[in-house]
Amino acid sequence: GLGWSEEAWDGAVDPPASEGKSWEDLTEVELMHAAALCYAQENWDRVDMTRNDGPFPFSKPVLRYTVWDALSDEQQLSAANVLLYEEGTWNDVGRADIEKRSWDDLTEYQKPYAVQLGLYQRTWDCFQNHYRATKWGELSEDVLNAAITLGWDTDSWSRWSGEPAVYDKKWNQLDRNERSAAYDLCHFDVTWPGNDFSINLANQYGNDPLENDAGRLVLRSILQVILAIGVAGFFV
Repeated sequence: GLGWSEEAWDGAVDPPASEGKSWEDLTEVELMHAAALCYAQENWDRVDMTRNDGPFPFSKPVLRYTVWDALSDEQQLSAANVLLYEEGTWNDVGRADIEKRSWDDLTEYQKPYAVQLGLYQRTWDCFQNHYRATKWGELSEDVLNAAITLGWDTDSWSRWSGEPAVYDKKWNQLDRNERSAAYDLCHFDVTWPGNDFSINLANQYGNDPLENDAGRLVLRSILQVILAIGVAGFFV
């Protein structure tokens, strides 16, 4: 009903035309078959419905920020063969060429594999390239205000080379407004250019955990456990 064949399902040939349609563009017959497969508009259009408890506008795609060695063989194959990652460009977030593309610039073959890695249209555009692949005039008001706070304007935004002076700061040197704006663009210590890959997925739990967000989250979890069972019980 949706046009799939065994070859298309296995990736040997292109997916059917229905795979490239939005929910609103599906025919009545296609909608019926999609519903039979437990699709609704949100998951068909790949809207990320993950709960968001963090400082970012959308839930952080945990799998994308999992160190390469901790990915399953299947996940590594998807990342390498379809999204053109290798271990170095996966762990050093921001180095991969594909991260300069917007969601709309991905092929219809690549998008389902991006979804398998926890990346949907809005999380791809925010976390993968921090909206740099989106034209200045197409940015939402919140993103535009964040970009302006960080020193961007329409001319500098249109160029991939060169960034405002604030990007030379280390993450822990940003003031409150700068860090809030960076969060709005889905930046954190691992992705922030000022850290110059000194913090990446492989070493984010470094010798000084207070220097990065991941380390602080680990310490916070440990403290919560201690408070839950009592200090005395923790050290027994």
